[in-house]
Amino acid sequence: MSHRKSKKASMKPIVLIIFLVLLAVISYLGLENDFKLPGGESETPTASIYHSTQDAQGFLTPNTDSPSTDDQGSTFCAYFVDVGQGDCIFLRSPSGKTMLIDCGEYSEYEVVDNFLKEQNVSKLDVVVATHPHSDHMGGMRLIIQNYDIGTFYMPDKEHTTNAYEKMIEQLVEKDVDTVFATAGKYISWDSEVEAMILSPIEGVTYADLNSYSIAIRFEYGEMSLLAAGDAEHDAEELMLERFTPDELRSTVFKASHHGSSTSNSEEFLNAIYPDCVVIQLGANNDYGHPHEEVLDRFFELYLDIYRNDIHGTVLVEFTKHDYNVICEKNVG
Repeated sequence: MSHRKSKKASMKPIVLIIFLVLLAVISYLGLENDFKLPGGESETPTASIYHSTQDAQGFLTPNTDSPSTDDQGSTFCAYFVDVGQGDCIFLRSPSGKTMLIDCGEYSEYEVVDNFLKEQNVSKLDVVVATHPHSDHMGGMRLIIQNYDIGTFYMPDKEHTTNAYEKMIEQLVEKDVDTVFATAGKYISWDSEVEAMILSPIEGVTYADLNSYSIAIRFEYGEMSLLAAGDAEHDAEELMLERFTPDELRSTVFKASHHGSSTSNSEEFLNAIYPDCVVIQLGANNDYGHPHEEVLDRFFELYLDIYRNDIHGTVLVEFTKHDYNVICEKNVG
């Protein structure tokens, strides 16, 4: 009897040790699973501000794993669609409203059309043609022809090109509600996203067609996005005069005129003071975009820089308190 008692007493520490080891293993596995990435790799918890470049396998779908606080699943998405040497931005609001800003050259229509189909878009609540240059609105007549459009915004500036004339013909033929954009007005789009027009200013005669570009600042919670087409220095100066720093300050900036030195002035960038810049341009373009002096300005502000020629289509996904960047091409 005493022998069996002695054996039972000697087993207690062994059983306890095994139990503690198993408990530690189970706890470790449970913790690790909490931080599994979609691809199976684990990572440490993210900070409250999460800015990352990710491989774009499935990047056209908003990233539900991006961190947020009280607005999980409520996102404002901005896709900077790769249309080569041109501009095309597709926006989706938290409630699912859609907006297309520019569409690239006529030759890029299939790219834009395929993208919109992948997004299951049949209606565009708002379409903006920032200015009548073909690298921004060359395919707009086909967009108008093939998509149901709520309201169409354009500057009050005529042009004599075939692309512009065909666009106007389609607007008239389909009886699309068309508005001339002017600074200080708001685009009625989504109640959670404020969209204020910063330029062109009504009554101003600009020196260049680029400077008639429609500039829009979007605000969603604490986050903001500013896109100004090809607006050049004179338009930037007028925006600086008209609007306060708070009205210009933006988290993300779409570089104007594909990163040209005729735009993106030091004063304008200092007023916007973005965290991140997206440059829409084609690889090995004939204009030398983006210009080195503009890149130097971006570097001096320590901006995260994303480029269509390097990263492909770029998605910036906003919650009310932070943003996440997802790129089509993983460049390491």
